[in-house]
Amino acid sequence: MKKLFALIAAATTLCAFCADPAQAASQRPIRLKMQTQYMDRHPIVQKVWKPWIEEIKKRTNGRVIITFYNPNTICPDGELLDAVIKGQVDIGDHQTTRNPGRMPLNAVMAKLMPGSTVKATTRAYWELYQTTPEIQDEFKGMKVLGLHIAAPVEIHTKSKRVETLADIKGMRLVGPGKDSMLIAKGLGADPISQPGSEMYMALSRNMAEGAIYPIPVFRSFKLNEATKYTTLINSVSGSQWMAMNQATWDSLPPEVQKVFEETTGEVMSLAMADAIMEGTAEDIEAMKKEGHEFITMSDEERAKCFEQLMPVLKAGWFEELGSQPKVADPEALYQKAQALVNKYSEMEETGK
Repeated sequence: MKKLFALIAAATTLCAFCADPAQAASQRPIRLKMQTQYMDRHPIVQKVWKPWIEEIKKRTNGRVIITFYNPNTICPDGELLDAVIKGQVDIGDHQTTRNPGRMPLNAVMAKLMPGSTVKATTRAYWELYQTTPEIQDEFKGMKVLGLHIAAPVEIHTKSKRVETLADIKGMRLVGPGKDSMLIAKGLGADPISQPGSEMYMALSRNMAEGAIYPIPVFRSFKLNEATKYTTLINSVSGSQWMAMNQATWDSLPPEVQKVFEETTGEVMSLAMADAIMEGTAEDIEAMKKEGHEFITMSDEERAKCFEQLMPVLKAGWFEELGSQPKVADPEALYQKAQALVNKYSEMEETGK
């Protein structure tokens, strides 16, 4: 008899559950896949994304589960933008210049006179996005969760101390991507393009005399083992996006969207900037303990570098825009972006 009652109770519960499929669906776990440009040991992953993933899980009472994947796990690194737009990856993060021609307006942030810090330039980028519809249009198919600026590109050399602009002239410098090549060319070096994963080989085989690369990813590829000096010039930085597939976003319940809204946007952007700055400082200290020497270029020499570099970068941006740019007045957009960088740099320097 007890077994009969148990069976009846179980059947009743099952029927009740089946009778309200909407309620059942509302309780199902929401599993999201996240792949980015960074390995899991990168400062942003360790200091921002992993704690954020746990915070999302906590605030949704365990309902939203985000799984982080290293680059090239779900899709090839170069296909990440399309993978997010198509929904193969729910959340992604990459450089705006990784897919040439796709986000040329956002790429303006990598062609400007650099700000005082990564955080100041990130604040400028976020305001540029918020106030420029043409910038927003380049993210169709995605819900932007944050925008940030990469660590500045520095000069790393094997055996030559670089203290002046003249020291750079004619050096064979290896770097990844078009922007690195523009910077090397603008500084008078002989640029060699190689993916980050192959730069160590170029240095160890004496194909290159040095590298032009940001510090936080420098150690990831063991480039510190192939170089002895780093010259800090606080060069330009690349612009980066973090976004969710739009259809995935639209499918989230309002209460879950609210949690994401509260933990992303400007909050996420500034957190990523802080992580880059902290990670850079930590890496510099670690490399110093390993015997790596850091050289700070004088203000006078740095000014010479940028006087020579900026026209090359600006011309490169206009070339990337092509004959039919997505904005009516590219020069006005360039000046607006630079003005925002100057504004937030000044605010930072005055403690505002």
